[in-house]
Amino acid sequence: MRQITKVISVSSDGKAQRICSGRTTEGSTAWVQFTYGIYVDIKTNGCGFTSTPIYISNLAGNHVVWESTGGSSPYSGTVNGFRLYVHRLTITPEKANKWGWHINWVAIGN
Repeated sequence: MRQITKVISVSSDGKAQRICSGRTTEGSTAWVQFTYGIYVDIKTNGCGFTSTPIYISNLAGNHVVWESTGGSSPYSGTVNGFRLYVHRLTITPEKANKWGWHINWVAIGN
């Protein structure tokens, strides 16, 4: 996973906010099977947040991404990461990686 970190100043209160972004590896994301689809745990502890940031995500890939749901809904966010569930009938980790499915994400916080 690749991460880029930047710090910017937010003018409303003058406090610095950290922006960190990354993506899972296309074709070798660590998807896990569950009853209604697949999920992946995204680790953001390398970003250096001191409180749970705002997470924004999307599912990207080369085949039938549009037939799935959940790729833009981070779940159980903490200071160290989040989980992303993706629902699609008959999806498996193997199919998702064959189709190049991966997660792009951005985190904003302190």
